[in-house]
Amino acid sequence: MVVSGSADEGAAACADGAPAPCPSLYADVWEFSGVDWQVTHQFNSGLERDCTVASKEPRLHLPAVSLPALQLLRHSLHMPGATTVDGGRLNLFEVHLLLLASMCDAILPSTVNELKFALARRIQARPSSARAERRANSATMWASDGDSDGEAAIFEQPEVGTEAVDISVCSVAGMKETVPRVGVARMDAPIVDHRLSRQVRYVAVLLYPPGLRHMSSNLGEALATSFMDEEFVDSMRHLNTDGPDGLLRAFDKYLSTMTILPTVHLPGDAEDTLELPGSVLPDTLLSDKMVESIEDAICESRGIPKLQHHHHHSHHGPFDQAADHLGGGGASFFVEVDEIQGSESWHMTHRLRQGLELDSAKKSSGVHLPRVSVAALAQLRQMLTSSTVALDIAAECAVSAVNVAMDMLRRSHLPQAANDELARALVDRAVGAGVGNIRTSGTADGLGEVIKPVQNDEACHVLAITSRHIPPTTAMRGAFLRFKSPLNFSFPSTEAPVRFLVVFIGPEQAKLSTLADSVAALAVDEDLMGELNRAGAVSDFIEAFDRRLSSLQVIPHARLRQDTKSRSRLSDGSKAPELSLDIDPDHDVGYDLDVPWWWRKVVSIIQTWQV
Repeated sequence: MVVSGSADEGAAACADGAPAPCPSLYADVWEFSGVDWQVTHQFNSGLERDCTVASKEPRLHLPAVSLPALQLLRHSLHMPGATTVDGGRLNLFEVHLLLLASMCDAILPSTVNELKFALARRIQARPSSARAERRANSATMWASDGDSDGEAAIFEQPEVGTEAVDISVCSVAGMKETVPRVGVARMDAPIVDHRLSRQVRYVAVLLYPPGLRHMSSNLGEALATSFMDEEFVDSMRHLNTDGPDGLLRAFDKYLSTMTILPTVHLPGDAEDTLELPGSVLPDTLLSDKMVESIEDAICESRGIPKLQHHHHHSHHGPFDQAADHLGGGGASFFVEVDEIQGSESWHMTHRLRQGLELDSAKKSSGVHLPRVSVAALAQLRQMLTSSTVALDIAAECAVSAVNVAMDMLRRSHLPQAANDELARALVDRAVGAGVGNIRTSGTADGLGEVIKPVQNDEACHVLAITSRHIPPTTAMRGAFLRFKSPLNFSFPSTEAPVRFLVVFIGPEQAKLSTLADSVAALAVDEDLMGELNRAGAVSDFIEAFDRRLSSLQVIPHARLRQDTKSRSRLSDGSKAPELSLDIDPDHDVGYDLDVPWWWRKVVSIIQTWQV
């Protein structure tokens, strides 16, 4: 639900009430413990800070969202009850009450009164000094006061003109529903929150039943992360013309192309070859380098000292405990996506390696981070069953390998004509009929070489088959195969032996390309692939996907603005462009088509360790 209102007259708001020129937002997530409120998470420019003492993430990190939380939020935003408030002068508590009135139709009056009392306490709450408590409790957690001061500058001293979204998350004991209720208000003029030095443009209240207590933080983080996306925020600014369903449409668009950062482990033996500040130690993650680049850009733009980078494995991902228990680690795979429609020939659409993606259909496109569709990931999870996964298959040739996939898909009772089309397509793919080579397509940034497989690489192939003989309403089918050993043959057009083969088939109306691309994006996550490689049973294989889908690192579609005088220069002496967090130079109209200077550094790291 969306409420449009005005700011409190007594609060120092913007003089004209117009939106700030920079659409990126700060985000503060407040959670109610039943006793008091505290800020649990803060967001700015694509970075997140966990503010609780018990947090496993003491340092700044990229936001991570869970698929179940995103699905629940989407369902909540689809629920009826949108209201519009015209005129009036509202303070934060009054906005909370308006949202509460629209959200509590299924809640007992006595519980509503308790919620009003809790939200009244929210206005009086002060942010806890979790940073100071953590520093006092652990001498090793914070290297120096300078680091925490730098983080304070990033999160507690907003840039001039930057606005915020204020999110309150609260459990409701008398809530009959099993899904959360979400209310979002956009203010005509920002409300000033002096406790956090914020100009609040958006106010959100998220109520959840006790059964979802374990997901409360995930829900708040997921909502806050969406407000880091400039495209989503821009849509929020035009809801008056979009109507009551505008928020849902904006959220759906955001969920359809989420840029993720797969887990990529960077060895430390190339330290001397890189001209990067600091040192690179073993098990440095690509996400660490991304965070450092964003931190440096923010500090440089504000003219404050840069934070010290300690290059430790800071992210506590969903696979850390499992890897320690099994004594395993990540595994890097070369990934290729091929598609075929009806009687046409196979064509290669994407290649991915070590967290990077190259689209073969866009000859001018550069290397970029992979993107996923939340709807496609949900479809993927539904497909993963004991009948669609086969492990440790022995195959002597490409034809025998695709025959296994063919037999698995035939069990899903496809029309005979579709089965015939499936057989022809897979045999053609096995013998290389009509498949081109992505190496013939140049890239604007000259970084296509980064995506090529190298010696000792193993491959994961994702094949998508569209059939006109399948009824439009038929669900997509999938088969997931892991071979006992990397096949000592290579599918045509690639030099890497195949360990994993994924095959999808569906009707012409299905979004097979989106599904295949989303699965390929997961397949370059080294932690996930290491788990899939070690899975001893189908249940272990599926559980590995569940762990990955519970924590996806997100890169918002946003730009980091630098002061023109302080902006770093490229090797040719020209000024570096704005830092696009989305990475894809073709994704946003008006972005400088040059790859950002800091991304060239990250690519150089990957390029160095390919040899």
